[in-house]
Parts: sequence; structure tokens; C-alpha cells
Amino acid sequence: MTKGADVMPPHCDTRDGPVVKAAKKALETGNLNYVLIWIPKESEKELNNVFARTLRARKAGKDAQDVADDWFFETAATGPGKGHRTRV
Repeated sequence: MTKGADVMPPHCDTRDGPVVKAAKKALETGNLNYVLIWIPKESEKELNNVFARTLRARKAGKDAQDVADDWFFETAATGPGKGHRTRV
């Protein structure tokens, strides 16, 4: 067996996928633009609201940060709008 032959690349809506990686970068930098390339234009406002609430919730302690981050990752990866924009 060749190295990596049985390993599939991560799908965009998994924790190891590019959307969640972009969402982590957005939270680290406070810049939602890292995620917006993956989100349909009509869902940007909703994701922006989720992002702002996540940033506020992260200030309430580690447990709140973990829950808020999970919510943001899930929303970015599987919604809003349940669709993804093709990366440019």
C-alpha cells in the first residue's frame, strides 16, 4: 500500500475541511472574510451575525468560548443557507 492511498481529503463541511479551517482563522484574526469565500452571498448577513455573537460569547470564559466556537464552525460549515460558494 502506498502512503496516503487510503486517506481521503477532508470534505468542506467536516472539522478538518477548509471551511472550518477558514472559520478558525477568522476567529483568530477577527476577520470574517476568511470564511465568506465559502458562503453563499445571500447568507453572509446571517453568518456575520453569528460571528459577532461568537466573538462576544468567547469573552465569557473557556466553556463559553468552546460552545460558541463549535456553533460558529457548525454554522459556517453546514449553513446558513445550506450551500457553499465555490472558491475563487
